Amino acid sequence: MGKKNGLMVGIDLGGTSMTAVALDGRGRILASRKRSTCPDLGPEGVTRRIAATVRKVLNDLGTKSNRVQGVGIGAPGTVDPEKGVVLYAPNLSWQDHPLAKMLGRLLSLPVTLDNDVNAGAVGEHALGAGQGAGNLVAIFVGTGIGGGVILNNRLYHGSHGGAGEVGHIKILADGPLCGCGRKGCAEGLASRTAMERDMRPAG
Repeated sequence: MGKKNGLMVGIDLGGTSMTAVALDGRGRILASRKRSTCPDLGPEGVTRRIAATVRKVLNDLGTKSNRVQGVGIGAPGTVDPEKGVVLYAPNLSWQDHPLAKMLGRLLSLPVTLDNDVNAGAVGEHALGAGQGAGNLVAIFVGTGIGGGVILNNRLYHGSHGGAGEVGHIKILADGPLCGCGRKGCAEGLASRTAMERDMRPAG
């Protein structure tokens, strides 16, 4: 978890909102900020918005950024954790965006990237509902639907990095259009975005 007197920053990036938190070496949250993602800004604009949000968290904390050891970010969609690239994020309309490199340059800090639900699955396995379970599947419903898989106490990415992407499993032929461009995905039927879409006509 890092040195006891050091700080870390964790970022949860979603299609609708982003949250940045500063944590101490014991994993305790010391400050946090939540802002809208504004995907219309494009990948570079959103990345600058993330960097600005991190700076606000550090200002709130009253701590200089040189105490931060690194930044971890969970992004929606398929990512390449080794290269730090968001390969495809339909809810952000991103493709092949080098998020970790760009954010690291803006903050002058090392940045680690993974899929947001993979990061959530690791958190549940270590500190939440999955403690003590060697194998688990975590499913999170938000702007989209994502999943993370832990096998034998290790995060499983799969051969192409999308092992937990259950939201884009087709479950209804000729169903509603999903953000990925296909019809009938679980995400297009049961995500928060889909629920809001279906509730509007009833209102």
